[in-house]
Amino acid sequence: MDPEVEKRANAFAAELLLPQSWAKKVFEEIGNIEPCMVELGKSHGVSKTLAAWQIRNCKGIRLDEDNRIILASIIDGTGVRMDDFKAFGN
Repeated sequence: MDPEVEKRANAFAAELLLPQSWAKKVFEEIGNIEPCMVELGKSHGVSKTLAAWQIRNCKGIRLDEDNRIILASIIDGTGVRMDDFKAFGN
């Protein structure tokens, strides 16, 4: 399969399972990545990794340094490096 098509299909599936708007709402209500991941996992039956990607890809979420590190460590299991997050949220 074409890598770009696969990437778009994965993004579509992620949005279908857990809309970014909902992930953002839950994060803004809770304010902390770890309990947010638990809540999103329970409410939508998704993995921490999918929830982390949806939050990372949301527009307008401001994360403090601790939450950025935790988010990156969750995503890191899928091959994302901490360096990718230097400017995230700033």
